[in-house]
Order: sequence, then structure tokens, then C-alpha cells
Amino acid sequence: MTIKELEARIGMERANIRFYEKEGLLSPRRLDNGYRDYSDEDADLLLRIKLLRSLHLPLDEIRAIKEGKVTLISILDRQQQRLSSEEKEIALAGKVCREIREEGASFAKLDAEKYLRQIEEKEPHPQASGAALQRPSYFSEPARKDTLPHAFTPFRRFFARCTDLLIYNLILYLIVMLVFSINIAHRTQFFNFVMTYLAYGLMLLIEPVLLHFFGQTPGKWLWGLRVEGLEGRLSLHEAWTRTLEMFGEGMGWGLPVYSLWRAFSSLRRCLDNEVQIWDAGLFYTVDESRTAGRTAGFAAVNVAGFGVLALAVALQMLPPNRGELTVAEYAENYNYYVRYFELSGQSFQLDENGRYAPLPDPPGSYTIYTSEPIEPEYAYQLENGNIRSVTVKMSSDASYISSGASDVLLSVLAYSGAECNILDLFTLSQLTAEISENVLNSYSVEIPGGSAIWTVDSKGYTGSSGIGLFSDDETEHFFNRVLTIEKNK
Repeated sequence: MTIKELEARIGMERANIRFYEKEGLLSPRRLDNGYRDYSDEDADLLLRIKLLRSLHLPLDEIRAIKEGKVTLISILDRQQQRLSSEEKEIALAGKVCREIREEGASFAKLDAEKYLRQIEEKEPHPQASGAALQRPSYFSEPARKDTLPHAFTPFRRFFARCTDLLIYNLILYLIVMLVFSINIAHRTQFFNFVMTYLAYGLMLLIEPVLLHFFGQTPGKWLWGLRVEGLEGRLSLHEAWTRTLEMFGEGMGWGLPVYSLWRAFSSLRRCLDNEVQIWDAGLFYTVDESRTAGRTAGFAAVNVAGFGVLALAVALQMLPPNRGELTVAEYAENYNYYVRYFELSGQSFQLDENGRYAPLPDPPGSYTIYTSEPIEPEYAYQLENGNIRSVTVKMSSDASYISSGASDVLLSVLAYSGAECNILDLFTLSQLTAEISENVLNSYSVEIPGGSAIWTVDSKGYTGSSGIGLFSDDETEHFFNRVLTIEKNK
């Protein structure tokens, strides 16, 4: 039968039927078209649930009866004791109402302390009647419900916080990369630690403003959470105080180990339905609908965040000058990659004429080289003022030839980076690795907009591109390399 027929048969509203189905008490058969097909057995089951709920049996006990964990008789015995206790409480409440009415007291003259004391003296104590009666009394139940709503959903709250922190970190990394041109691929753990704390600082600045105006952050919106004050939206002071207390009590000020302990303590409070310290006196509500969609949204936000970061890292590989290059523009691109690979301390530099011009050491400091510095010679073939080809010659008789980032890599990138489009970004990273692996051998490679060929003539060296070339100072040795970068015809 359809749900409409079931409603008419058992006298139960559709919302109740759906609720019991969600609670796992009812499992109707599904037709091929996805519609539910309710049987006579389903109707009888719902009638039994309806009867037991009419007798005020809790759902958990009805579920236990259905699953055979307890018998119906034992539960009804327990319920009878509860109802008997409630009957005495209701009778006592009626007696107090009658006495107050007979006294004729107004609200302003009502002696509440006298009647509360009378209730406490005569109210049945559940502990005296066994575990079956461990429940809020008739008198305490209303006040127990008179509390501000709170979201006791630890995993939603955790993933909402993760979403917000991802966004704050992403904003900072994009500023550092695209505004200050810092290459995060070469950063240390200390740098990452500093960036994490800067993200916390950004959270303390942005989150109170978002809570003040919207009652939500992006993460809270995604997971259906909302925070409000007694007067509606939070004031800026209330919002900032909440965020600061959450950072201290919930996140342990971001300190290693201690933050894990605070997170565990917060989780335990949520599981025990205890209000978090920073939420005291506030409304914290949750919309638990569309869980699957929210989960998919969380996954999409993370994928998009890391995708944006990866794209920003790739964009950093692009030099400042694009398209056809003058010699000065080529030199500027070259020097950009010197900074990108953090080679400025090794004196790599081209002047505006495209000639090798090592940087002087800053005052009070000096550079220690692991190998002798090599000064390459640059020659340019121009066409209408723009570079047609670049030739780089390098000769050395040093006892060690480094395999690290060199004039080959910097020279090729300065030219090929100018020819890259958005689709070539990840190819550029692969090109960097390919050049680095073959920089000490004769090699040729296709690059965006042209080709790069270098020939190596050496004697008296042993080793490889992976570790560098070594020579005995007592034997004849030399290393010559000629690199030609040429534009496609």
C-alpha cells in the first residue's frame, strides 16, 4: 500500500511514519521506481508503536522490545512504576495549585520559597524506587527544557572549523605567493609554523565580523550551524570574545600536544551534551538536514582549496615578462628565477645588457662556495630588437663541477617561461626536473616556443649529473659546455 493509504488505515500522519522509518523502527519494501510499498505487517507494526507511544514509552525501549533485547512485560512493569510515580507528582502539583488559589495570592505576593520547600519535602525520590525511575521529575522537567538551544554535534563542528582554517590558510598563502613572490615550495617547517599562527590571527580578525553580521562563517554555513545572542545577532565584542575563548579553550592556543588535549576535552563535552565554555549564554543551533550534500560540499571545498594552491604554486613559475623578449627583459626573467630558486646568495645575476654580473656580498658578510664560481658568457642573436637565440658558453677547470641549478636551467627558464601559457605550467615543472637531471651531459630538449641544446666536452672528471663531477687536481681536466636556445622557425 502507499503511504497515503497507510495514513488512512492507521490514523497516523506521514511525518510520524517517516520519523519512525528514519529511527530504524520501520523498513518498508522499495519498488523498482523507488517508491515505498507498505505491507500489512508494516501497518500492524506502526499500530503497536502508536499504542506504546500513547502509553508514553520512550523510543529506545520500544526499539529494545522490537529487537528482542527485553520483553514487553518487563518494560510495561517499569512503565507502570513510572506512571505511578508521575501520578503522585501530579497529585502533589494539584494540591499546591489548590493551596495557592485558596490563599488568593497575587504573582507579586506569591511566597514561592514556601511552596518550593513543600514540593521538595513531599516530592517522590526516583532513587528510592530503583533504576527504572531514573528520570526528571514532573517538577524538574519543565525547567530542564528551559535552556538555550545548542549544537551538540562534534563532528559537524570539527569539520566546520577545518573548513574555516583551510580558507584562512589559503588566503595567507596566496598573499605570500602572489603579492610577495615567496616560493613556498622551498619553505621550512618553521615557516609553515609561522604561517599557521598567522592563519589563527586572521581567524581572530575575520570570524568575529562574520559572526556579528551573519551568525555564520563559511564552515558553519556549509555544515548548517548558526550562532546568535540573546538579542539576536552577536555584538562585535560578544563575537570576538567567543572566538578568543574558543581558540584558547577549544584549540589550546594552537600549541602542539596541548591543542590535542583541548580538542579531546571539547569532544567529550559535546558527547555528554555539555555546553562549551565559549558558547555559554548564546544560541548555537544546527540544521541537520542534507547531510550527504554537506559532506560532498566539504570534500569539494577541500579539493578546490588544494587545487587553487597548486595552481598558485604553478603560476609562480611564470616570469614577469611574457612573449617576445628584449635582452633587458630576458635578464629580468633570469634574475626572477635566481630569486625563485633562492640562489641570490650564490651570486647568480645578469645585468640589463644580459651579461653575467655577480652580486656583491652584503656588508659584513661573505659567501662560501661549495665549488668554484663559474662565469658563463652570453651572446644574443636579435630580430627586430627581440631575442631570436641565446648562446651560453661555460668553461672551467675546477676540481668539482656542481650538478645544482646552474646557468643552463636559469637561461632556459628565462626564455621558455616567457612562452608558457596556463596549460604549460605543469610542463614547466617537468622541464625543470629534466634539465637538472642532464645538466652535466650533452642533451637536447623541446621547450615552449623553441628548443634548447647543450653540448658538453670534458676530460678528467668522474661522477654524474646527480652528484656532480669530480677530478684529481694532479691530472689534466677541463669542462666546457655550450648551450643554444633557439626560437621556433
